[in-house]
Amino acid sequence: GGTDPLVGRVELCVNKTWGTICDDYWDDNDASVVCRQVGFSAEGARARSSSYTERLKSFHIVDLHCNGTEENLFDCPHNLVQLYSCSYHKDANVQCTASNASTNCTTGHVRLTGGQSQYVGLVEICYGGVWKSICPRGWDNREAQVVCRQLGFTSVGADSINVGKGFGPLHSSYFNCTGSEAALLNCSYYTSSCYYSYHAGVECESPCIEGAVQLEGDNKYKEFGRVEVCINGTWGTICDNGWENNDATVVCRQLGYSPYGAIAKASYFTEGWLPFHLYSVNCSGNESTLLNCSYSTTGTCYNIQDAGAICQSVGVAYDNCTDYTVRLVDGATAREGKVQICLNRVWGAFCKRDNSNYNVDANIICRELGYNTG
Repeated sequence: GGTDPLVGRVELCVNKTWGTICDDYWDDNDASVVCRQVGFSAEGARARSSSYTERLKSFHIVDLHCNGTEENLFDCPHNLVQLYSCSYHKDANVQCTASNASTNCTTGHVRLTGGQSQYVGLVEICYGGVWKSICPRGWDNREAQVVCRQLGFTSVGADSINVGKGFGPLHSSYFNCTGSEAALLNCSYYTSSCYYSYHAGVECESPCIEGAVQLEGDNKYKEFGRVEVCINGTWGTICDNGWENNDATVVCRQLGYSPYGAIAKASYFTEGWLPFHLYSVNCSGNESTLLNCSYSTTGTCYNIQDAGAICQSVGVAYDNCTDYTVRLVDGATAREGKVQICLNRVWGAFCKRDNSNYNVDANIICRELGYNTG
């Protein structure tokens, strides 16, 4: 009946139908059992009445008499509504507190809850012995870096995310960090109202395996993206100075894609927060891993110069063609067909763009093939 998940009208299912509870004799002991049954803390549960009445659902039980220790409402003495009457506006309501909200925690400590791993989740901070969610006003990667560092994770690659809204109380401050602080309470913070539909969340980088590589930047297609490499347990990028197809070939092979048709990309899916781990990478194309190539760990590079790669599926095979050669295939005659171009020893198709001038493109391709015009 409300926007706060800890407060509302109590409904229970009987014979596959949701109904309400008459608030006659409704007290805090009854409320404790409800809160415990739905996964919140039984401590601090408060019985309320008529606050969220909708007057649509029927009553299922009346005269509930719990002692507060039961695990389920139906373990409590009660009467069936068929035998007793209750005014239609007297729906029982409850106010719960979040589980483990009061745990004698240490002020300033932080934790992540509700995530799929220990590295991601809703941020909670202990204040006055109570775990509290944080208003996301001004919350960005700088605050995320501090939280991850305080939790003992790497701050590199820390990201602020929306993972929903917490169930417990809300810390009445918003934080303003530089990103270098050791703890969240070392940042500036200010008392503020919070009108957001979600609370602050973070995703910290999980430890990686030395020398591992990954492609990042596109959530849908995993075969291309910014190349990241793991050095000393953290992900970093590669400066694209001198980055060539032979280098991309090694990355694609290491990731399990075909070593043929790999295409090196410069300034690709750039980010700006990860450090450069490698500079002046120079592979022959035959290496099994990127760290088997020659490279430098120092250099100068702008933060938009992330090296990238486009990989081909493992079934793509080698073809002894020359880069940038074009050909026509599947046509009725030798002068027509689908256009293909050779890149890194693999034939591939052109992407058809809606804003292309097809006549100009066709003329160039036909002259490349030895014809007059297209």
